[in-house]
Amino acid sequence: MKKLTYLVAALLILCFLTVGAEADENLEQVITRDRGPSTIIGFDLPTIGWARYDAKDRLVGWRGINLGIGYSQKTYFDPLKMDQFNPFWEVGTIALIIPYLGIGAEYPFAVGDEGNYVSFSGAIGLYVARIGVSYAF
Repeated sequence: MKKLTYLVAALLILCFLTVGAEADENLEQVITRDRGPSTIIGFDLPTIGWARYDAKDRLVGWRGINLGIGYSQKTYFDPLKMDQFNPFWEVGTIALIIPYLGIGAEYPFAVGDEGNYVSFSGAIGLYVARIGVSYAF
């Protein structure tokens, strides 16, 4: 239990330190619709999902289904950037009716030149702390 408390505290500190740390967006690192993925699969939430882009065509989140037979939505605090931690919040359901809420961080790195990437994430939530790995294409 003590280790879980330390993990939760470390993730929260990491999330809040990275939010808004850079006011300037490095356009090379921001994922956009024209060179970004449209689908994500993995052992994460959502398990199978579809990209959400903002009005400026920047990747701002994912929504889809999860292994818990429910709906998941992940929203980044800032548009997703490659090769750095991206804090996010998530909301969804498990077994169609049990709601969950969480906060976490994700670290994506590019695979090839087509805009595909692999990401590792960690989150804490209402019911459990988790880690995940995903592939976006």
